[in-house]
Parts: sequence; C-alpha cells; structure tokens
Amino acid sequence: SKRVNAQTHSARMTAILNAALSSMTDAVYISDGEGRALHFNDAFVTFHKFKARSECEIPLEGFTDFLEATDITGTNLPLDRWAVPRALSGETTDNLEITMRRKDTGEAWIASYSFAPIRQADGQIVGAVVVVGQVKRFAIGADRDRTQPTVMRLGDRPLGVAFLAEIGRAT
Repeated sequence: SKRVNAQTHSARMTAILNAALSSMTDAVYISDGEGRALHFNDAFVTFHKFKARSECEIPLEGFTDFLEATDITGTNLPLDRWAVPRALSGETTDNLEITMRRKDTGEAWIASYSFAPIRQADGQIVGAVVVVGQVKRFAIGADRDRTQPTVMRLGDRPLGVAFLAEIGRAT
C-alpha cells in the first residue's frame, strides 16, 4: 500500500541521513522552525564539550546555561545572534568565527560556523542547518623570531610565505 511504501521510504531516508551525519567530522545541527533539534551528530556533542547526546536534547535557550559565545571583538553574543536563530531569520553565512566558552569549565575555543535556513518550496522557513568546525591556528615556539618570514609547506612542497604575528595567528 501507499502507506507502507511511504513508511519504508521514510525509514530509508532516515538511515541515509544518520549514516551521513555519523561519517562527518564537522559538527552538524539541524533544527525545526522553532530551533528545536531534529538531528545532530556525535561531532556536535564532542565539539561543544558535552559528555552525552542527552545533554544536547534541550531547548535552544538551554544552551546558554552551558555555553557563552563572543564575536571576534570579544563582544558577548545574545542568543538571537547565535547560528540557529540567525538562520531561522533567513540569514546564510559561511565561516563565521565565534569564540565559544563552556561556563562550567571555562574551556574556550574558536569555532567556524556556517549556517542557512531550510525553506519549503513556497519559501517559508521551516528549520535551520548549522555546520561548525574548530579554527586551527599556527603554534609558534617562544624562541621563534617572529619578524622573519615562515615558509608554509605541504610535505616538501612550499605553499606560501607568511609573517606570523606575536599572538600566533597567521597574518
């Protein structure tokens, strides 16, 4: 019957989605139109320093109990400036750097967020997709002469030359 075919198709699509999310190393969070989690992968749990998936199965507002977000200037971001609410308002962004900090442990890291709304055929926003990865910075030894150029290499092939700033970021 059509109902059985629809259920079979739905189960197959859910299995495909779960396999895709499980294979990704970037953190992925998919919400409904209210910001509630529909799907997220284990990388999302690990990336945000949660101990278990169940800790992430909370309303969007609940994340502010555990996490604090600041922009690159150090300005604290209210929840409506976080990725999911911005996507639900229609915004699409690639590689937005945000510093995240766990309020309970003080651990902080720089994250690169990309997000977009999920739209129905008529354009109505019904959810959001957020993908996030950690920003990697170059580590520099204390004895390194930071006024001299550094040749960046991939194996033995030079990729380019950079002057590395005092704080350790590539400039």
